Amino acid sequence: MQVVVSRGSHNLFKDQKCEKFAVGWLSANICSVAIAFSIIIGADKPITQGSLSMNQNEPNLERGLIRSLHPSEIAYYVKFCREKLKLKQTILAAEAGITERTLQRIESGQKVDDTTLDKIALALKFEKGSLTEPRYISTIEEVIENSQKYFEERSNKYEVINIKPLQNESDIDAIILSEAYLVDDQNCPSSLKESTAIFKDLLTDWNFIYGDLANLERLNACKDLLEHIKSIAAKGFIAKYGIYDCIFDNKGTKLKTAVIQFIDKLDRHHVGMTQAEVLKTATNII
Repeated sequence: MQVVVSRGSHNLFKDQKCEKFAVGWLSANICSVAIAFSIIIGADKPITQGSLSMNQNEPNLERGLIRSLHPSEIAYYVKFCREKLKLKQTILAAEAGITERTLQRIESGQKVDDTTLDKIALALKFEKGSLTEPRYISTIEEVIENSQKYFEERSNKYEVINIKPLQNESDIDAIILSEAYLVDDQNCPSSLKESTAIFKDLLTDWNFIYGDLANLERLNACKDLLEHIKSIAAKGFIAKYGIYDCIFDNKGTKLKTAVIQFIDKLDRHHVGMTQAEVLKTATNII
């Protein structure tokens, strides 16, 4: 993985290990919500702080003890985490390998089999059985206090951005015109490392002179980079990208940052992703 800051200061991050600034593509990212599982598990009465809410008609379930989750609690928790992460039902359903309709049933409080619940748990990076086996159920006071603290801390550190396939010259143009970029090829096999390295080098080289090129020359530059993207795709890995404002120093300086990830075509869940979670700031790798 490589972060490069363009416009003449690209060497600031070049060739550094940037694991802490890795793009949080959702299958890996929602794992952080697993930390919140014991924090916000199933409220059975209205909670007014923030966006927490529950139906007053839900059954009166005991709290502050160990027991199995009621379907209404599972519904609350799954929907709460999905909305906090700004995930559409289609995305979480795809990650879990279930239909969107099944997820809708779960979020409406309908009972489903344990196998399906285990799929949801694993998609959220919980351990198998997290939604089906007995566990400690937080009190309402614990839910309010701990969940707000958790999500406030998380929202201060991460943001969700839209991503899409990198497939035409306009996409390449938007990336080159960014002020910084991150290329994530950590999931690519060793046989593709040379190809992705060439792409990174070309992206850096074209960026240096892009502002001085005529329109036709810019188009040719984009076509050149696009051909490398297509050659990598022909070997089984497609590229997706998104652009956002990232903070790069302690003064709060924001740079328009493009993030690119190469994804295995056979990984249908990742291929279907339309959002990614990224760090708001890169000051931790300066």
